Formats: sequence, structure tokens, C-alpha cells
Amino acid sequence: MARDCSDLLTLELPGVTFTKAEAQGSAPIPADPMSAMTGGSPRPVPAGPHCLVEGRIGDREGVGGHYAIRFQMRLPEKWNGRFLFQGGGGTDGFIAPAIGAIPSTGSTATPALQRGYAVVSMDSGHDKPNLDFAVDQQAVLDLAYASIGKVSDTAKALIRARYGRAAQTSYFMGCSNGGREAMQAAMRFPTEFDGVVAGNPGFHLSRAALGSVWDVRQFQALAGVNGGAKVGHGAA
Repeated sequence: MARDCSDLLTLELPGVTFTKAEAQGSAPIPADPMSAMTGGSPRPVPAGPHCLVEGRIGDREGVGGHYAIRFQMRLPEKWNGRFLFQGGGGTDGFIAPAIGAIPSTGSTATPALQRGYAVVSMDSGHDKPNLDFAVDQQAVLDLAYASIGKVSDTAKALIRARYGRAAQTSYFMGCSNGGREAMQAAMRFPTEFDGVVAGNPGFHLSRAALGSVWDVRQFQALAGVNGGAKVGHGAA
């Protein structure tokens, strides 16, 4: 059991590099500007004292540059014995604050971290803009599903090291791509989680892309020349 938060920097796990392990006070966690598609919050979160850990899994040189699965974990002093894996959004590539807010616009539910959960978030294995990471096969596999198992193993090891015992229950929660990740967690890692919350899982993304093109063409046709809206049949 790690007496101090900083002791976690010395934890040795295969393929894992810890870059930060710092005790946090009661200062609010800043709002997440990408909260619309992550488990972050559009408002500052007044979290209590906790241990903030950041690191990388599987550092490597791949096609198009350097890759690693970057993660952030927050371990509250007043732990309730539960663990939450916070899903991402879009094509990931960023690390949202690991607080476990409900990933639904307008939700006022208390974030998981405030309720005593240990929470982890990740970038799914790349930090490339758009789809530039797709030239690297391992990066695609990590985004698809592999990063979930790797980060879950690391997070649970941190929990055991910090609290001296394993989590009693573990959950995965996400929306959109995070919802897809939740479905992957249930299908590919069924023994890792006691439950998943999969909101609007983003499957069939190629069809969604074509649907977006169709939407734009239809709206453009209705807008008319220079944005002047056409009057529909039967309009007064």
C-alpha cells in the first residue's frame, strides 16, 4: 500500500511509464471544454482530496510517429470501494479529466469522483488530429478495443497499490464512441466489469459519415442560392 500519492511513481508495471503522481487538495477541477463528448464536466467540479496519476502504456514508434496509450486516474482519499472507467468520444486522441460525469448534455448528476469512485480516462492510444493515426494498425486496434483491457489492468493495479485492496465493483460508462467502447468492454472484457452504461453507441461510422453528407446536401437545397430559404409547397 502506497503511504503517499507520490509513492505510486515507483510502481513497476510491464510497459507502463508513470509521469505524474501528485496529491490534490480540495480545489475544483476546471471545466472540460470537450465535455459534450466525454465524461468531463462543462462546469468546475469541487472534488475532495485525491491522488492524481498520469502515465503512458506501450510507448513505441509506429507508422506516422510516436504512439502510446495515455491515461489519467484520480483516486479519492475517501474511496467507496468502486472503480469507474470513463469512456471517450469522437475518435478520441485526448485525455478528458477523469471525474466520471454523466456523458449527457444537461445532466446534473453528481460526478463519480465526488461520490468516492476511483476514475480513469484515456486517449485510446493516439494523440493525432482527425484520422491521421489510422495508418498505424496497432493504433487502430487500440482505438477499437485493445486499449480498454490495457488501461483497466493498469487502473486496477493502481487501486491495489493505493488502497491495499481490490475494487469491490467495477463499471464502464460512456456515450457516442464512449458508448461503443462500453459495448466493447462488455463483449471483449466481460470479467473486468460488473456493469456498463452504453449511451448512444457509435457503430456503423461509415454509414453515419454518408448520412451527414446527405443531410448537408438536403439542407443546402432547401437553403437556396446565397442562403435564401425556399418557401415550401402550401406555405402561406
